[in-house]
Amino acid sequence: MLLLTSLPQEHFDTASLAALYRLRWQIELVFKRLNSILHMDRLLAKDPHLVKSWLLAHLIRALLIERKSEDLPAFAPQEG
Repeated sequence: MLLLTSLPQEHFDTASLAALYRLRWQIELVFKRLNSILHMDRLLAKDPHLVKSWLLAHLIRALLIERKSEDLPAFAPQEG
């Protein structure tokens, strides 16, 4: 794996950079899922205040869905 960065070398070792990259990739996957499922990629507002409110409302919605989905296995059909 080759990672290029502009971060100062004296503050970040290779393991830390790899961990940061993995975290960043997980965040990218979450936003890709949000765009796909909740259509967060369809931003209709132009005013910065409305954009911020719209994004925060959708993030709260996503967190509520995530929290509710944790309860779903408890209601799964029981095997035989």
